[in-house]
Amino acid sequence: NVQYWLGILATDGTIFKGRITLGLQEQDEKHIDKFINFISSSLNKKKSIKDDKFIMYTASFRNKEVAE
Repeated sequence: NVQYWLGILATDGTIFKGRITLGLQEQDEKHIDKFINFISSSLNKKKSIKDDKFIMYTASFRNKEVAE
């Protein structure tokens, strides 16, 4: 499981100022939910819409050890 999520983060994640964020398109919203359950059920899912048509879901957390 850890290797799977590391692979997903390597392709679709970002690290900025110690914050790890996974962002996926609307059709992959269930993967964001699974990621949240894997990391911590207290994470929030954020929905964003670009150009009134592109929907994206993100979840982020801070962890110095993971970020490094």
